[in-house]
Amino acid sequence: LKIPLSKTSAMPNPSWSQTAGPKYCGGYRGGKDSVCPRCYAGQGRFRFQNVREANKNRYNWFHASPRDQVIGVLVNAYMGQRYARVFVSGDFCHVRCVDTWIEIVKRCPQTKWWFPTRCWTNKEYHPALRKLNKRPNVVVRLSNDEIGHPVPNEVRQSLGINTTSTVYDDLTASCPKQVSHGNCQDAGCLRCWDGRVQEITYSLNGGKVNWRKFHAL
Repeated sequence: LKIPLSKTSAMPNPSWSQTAGPKYCGGYRGGKDSVCPRCYAGQGRFRFQNVREANKNRYNWFHASPRDQVIGVLVNAYMGQRYARVFVSGDFCHVRCVDTWIEIVKRCPQTKWWFPTRCWTNKEYHPALRKLNKRPNVVVRLSNDEIGHPVPNEVRQSLGINTTSTVYDDLTASCPKQVSHGNCQDAGCLRCWDGRVQEITYSLNGGKVNWRKFHAL
C-alpha cells in the first residue's frame, strides 16, 4: 500500500499533510483573535481540488486503517529522509495519533522531525506531547492560540517544549522563509527543526476561512 506524501517547494523533503479545520484539528478554536479561522491551510493552493482530496484521503487512511499498517507504511515511506514536517496542513485529532507518530519516529531515527501543533490547548494531550518531544530526532513546537499573543510561559515551561507564534505582519516575523521570500532549504534556515531555537514567528497569511464552504468545494 502506497500513500503519497505531500511535497512542496518550501519543504526540504516530503512531509505529512492532511485536511484541516474544526472537525479535523484537535486544537482548533474559533473566535475573533484566534489563528484557526485565518489558517493558511484553508487558502491558496490548499483550495485546489487535487490538494483537498489528497489531504482528505491521507486523513481518512490514517484514522481508518489498522495502527500497525499505518506505522509500517509511513516508516517505509520516510526511511532515508533527512527532514520531515508533520503537519504541513492539519493537526493531531486524538491523543492516539500522537502515540502512533511516536512509534513512527522511533523507527526512523535518521530523520529529523518537526511537529507544529495547537493541541496544547487541551491538557489531555500534554503527557503525549512531552513524550514525543523527548525523542532525540524530534522537535515539537507549540503554535500560539491568538494572533500576536505567544503561548503562555507557564505552558511552555510546564511542557518543556519550544513555540511558534503568528503575528500580523512581516516586520515582526522571524521566519527566514517569510522575511527573505525564500524557502526552508535556504542557507541559514531549517530553524524550525532546530531545538536550540526557542521561538519562531510567522506573519499572518490571507483572510478568514469559511471552513464549511472549503470542505464543500
